[in-house]
Amino acid sequence: MERLKDNWPGTDRINVAENYEVEIWAKRFDLSPERLRELVTLVGPSVSAVKIFLDNT
Repeated sequence: MERLKDNWPGTDRINVAENYEVEIWAKRFDLSPERLRELVTLVGPSVSAVKIFLDNT
């Protein structure tokens, strides 16, 4: 696993081009990195959109 950077990523968007951001957000949402990337493709990179989607499923 790639070492997570010390700084926390932005709080409103998930940048799937940055593996460390995917790792952090995947852990935060209790998802695999692959599943998080799928959701970002589906609902967009907004953290709130991902959270809303997960809350409604």
